[in-house]
Amino acid sequence: VMKQAANYQKFKLPLLLLGRRPERVPAGFLGAVGVSPPLDLAACAAALERPLNRLYQLYFVRNLRRAYRERQAARPDLYAPDLELGVGTVREYDQRITAPYGGYRDATDYYARSSAGPRLAAIRHRALVLAAQADPMIPIHSVERWPNSSAVTRQILATGGHVAEAEAEIIAEDIVAVAEAEAEVELAAAVVEAELEAAETPE
Repeated sequence: VMKQAANYQKFKLPLLLLGRRPERVPAGFLGAVGVSPPLDLAACAAALERPLNRLYQLYFVRNLRRAYRERQAARPDLYAPDLELGVGTVREYDQRITAPYGGYRDATDYYARSSAGPRLAAIRHRALVLAAQADPMIPIHSVERWPNSSAVTRQILATGGHVAEAEAEIIAEDIVAVAEAEAEVELAAAVVEAELEAAETPE
């Protein structure tokens, strides 16, 4: 199950990393593929708040809250208790937890600085962006509107849903693990980014 969750995570972060610091990509790197990638985090958070996506929202929020409780229990010196209580949407979670612990002003600041879309033009290595017009969680305008470098190929399919709904049974079985992995990776990435920016800021 966790292997499947890790596979879904591969769709989310490589494009951001390639565009944010292309000079740090290791030699020999061949390329990356983003499948249903959330290039605009604010647009995707808004899409999750649509009535059609309420079950996805419930799954993600429930498991984000649980993941935070486990993290807080393991490191009470780092994480304040009960911050997850009352969180009803992914946006609220990002506002209350992801942003402050990652060094962002708020969820809006986090979404703006951590969305891969604005970074597509800076990518120097081969990358494929694969998305579907019928994706309920990744609005197609959030994929199409960004300019990209010549290294990036964007392919938009008419059907397929989110990460190909032909695999809906697999996604349904693994969605809890995916949500937990989302929480871990989002917080870890945010903390690492904050540390890197702090290290690069002259005193």
